[in-house]
Amino acid sequence: MVRHWFVPRHWGTHRNSSIRSWTQRGRHSSPKKESPSSHSQDERVLCLSLDVTNEQQAHSAAQAAIEYFGQIDVLVNNAGYGLLGAIEETSGSEAKAIFDTNVFGLLNVTRAVLPFMRKRAGHIVNVSSLGGYQASPG
Repeated sequence: MVRHWFVPRHWGTHRNSSIRSWTQRGRHSSPKKESPSSHSQDERVLCLSLDVTNEQQAHSAAQAAIEYFGQIDVLVNNAGYGLLGAIEETSGSEAKAIFDTNVFGLLNVTRAVLPFMRKRAGHIVNVSSLGGYQASPG
């Protein structure tokens, strides 16, 4: 059975390798990248522009994936980033931006995809870093 994956994330070599690995196993994916190109060398991959902090863009990207693949079976919330620094050195705008992406962005994308997934069932995978569970010394 072919599964259709929705993967909002930053575009990088390691994650490109994951997408290639998934498609080689017969899975289809709609990864989101920052550049607005919607062209891919593999018709099993749909690349769209998505700022996860923008709720309307999340809904538009989910709709585009449904129109292209017909369904979404797996949502992998993988867009996010870290901020390293002392609390007193972190500005309010930096703290707000990281929460807008890592927390509210995840909620935006999940709310956009859930109505489509409820029709068939599916899986949601929320990716985090070890830093969210265990602090580093120093």
